[in-house]
Amino acid sequence: GFMKLLMFISSYFPLYIMMLVLFLGECDNVFKKPSIGQYIFFIIMVIAIILSVFSIYLLFKSRGSRYLEYNKAEHPDDMVISYIFSYIIPMLSIDNISKITILVNNLLLFTIIGYLYICMDLIYLNPLWSVMGYISYKVDEDIILITNIPYDRIRKTKKLYGFFLSNRIF
Repeated sequence: GFMKLLMFISSYFPLYIMMLVLFLGECDNVFKKPSIGQYIFFIIMVIAIILSVFSIYLLFKSRGSRYLEYNKAEHPDDMVISYIFSYIIPMLSIDNISKITILVNNLLLFTIIGYLYICMDLIYLNPLWSVMGYISYKVDEDIILITNIPYDRIRKTKKLYGFFLSNRIF
């Protein structure tokens, strides 16, 4: 539950930074008082960034006591790259970040993507984790392995210690 939601939130970390930059660009007039909506937007972006950083902290801190034995490991595909394209739709729709209709539409879009992301167990699609060196591998056809161990070692090791994030994600 919570870990899947945290992973989804962190998967949009680069978008939060981009949207914060756009927001700060609109707030360049220091004499104009920000609206309540702008304050709320800013607070939501800061909370999302903090949660994203927290997910990385958990990833680095985690040491599992369970092990996974596998026979075959496949190199990752380009799913993370495809997932990043879900950033483009919201970014293209922003001409005025203060417009409530744009914010509501993007919130609905992220809610739908988040629901599918969690229900379809796509929590391994996380660009932030990929940037930090954690790559997703498919092992034994149906298990996703998220690790910072290089592919050549994954192919040879055949047994790793860690923890399961879900039934099929280790």
